[in-house]
Amino acid sequence: MKPPEHVQNPVPSLRGKVHIPIFGIYFLLVFMLFKYKCNLSYKLACYVYLLCTLFILTTVTVLHNNYWSKRNRSLLRRLDYAAIFLMIGGSGFPCAIHYLFNSKMVIMVLTHWSIILFGAFGSILFNFTCTPKWFRSIIYSLASTPYFFYPYFTATMKMYKECALMLSIAFFYITGSVFYALGKPNLIPGVFESHELFHLFCCFGFMSSLSVNYIYLEYNKV
Repeated sequence: MKPPEHVQNPVPSLRGKVHIPIFGIYFLLVFMLFKYKCNLSYKLACYVYLLCTLFILTTVTVLHNNYWSKRNRSLLRRLDYAAIFLMIGGSGFPCAIHYLFNSKMVIMVLTHWSIILFGAFGSILFNFTCTPKWFRSIIYSLASTPYFFYPYFTATMKMYKECALMLSIAFFYITGSVFYALGKPNLIPGVFESHELFHLFCCFGFMSSLSVNYIYLEYNKV
C-alpha cells in the first residue's frame, strides 16, 4: 500500500525492523526469569525492566511498520517518546534495587523515577513531538544521568566488568542519540539510514543492559 503524500513520506525499508530480532529472545527471557530463584525484590525489578522493554518494542514496531493518519501517527509518536523515558528508567532499575541499601539511595531512586514518569506522561499529554531532535536527545541523555552513579560505585569496588558494561550502555544509547539528532550518516540510502543506525545502537544498549542485569541476577540468587 502506497502512503498518501499528505500523511507520511516513504521511509527506508529497514525502518522499524532492526529491533525485531530482540522479540526472538524476549519471551525466552521472561520464561527464564520466572523459573529463576532469586531475591524477590530484584526479580520484580527485572520484570519492570522487561515490561518497559516490551512497551518500547511494541510502540516502535507498530509506529514504523504501517502508514498512519496524522492523528494516529501523532499519538503513536507520543507513546514512542513516553516509552523511551520508561526504557531509560527500566534499564538500570534492577541495579538500583540491588544497591538500595540506605535512605539516600531510596531518595535518589524515587526522585529519578518521578522524573521518568513525569517525562513519560508529559510526552503523551504535551506535544513533545514538535521539538527538535537535538533537544529530545539532550533531554533523554539528562534523564539517564542518575545511573552514572553505578559505574563509579562498581569501579570503587573493583567490579571492573560490571563497570565496563554499564559504561557501554551509556555509550551505545548516547551515540545512537547523536546519530538520531544529526540525521546522519545515511549508510545505505533508502534502506539503512541514520534512524536505523540509531535503532541498532539502541539494540546494542539493550544487550549491554541485559548483560548487566543478568550478572546481578546471579548476585541475587537464593
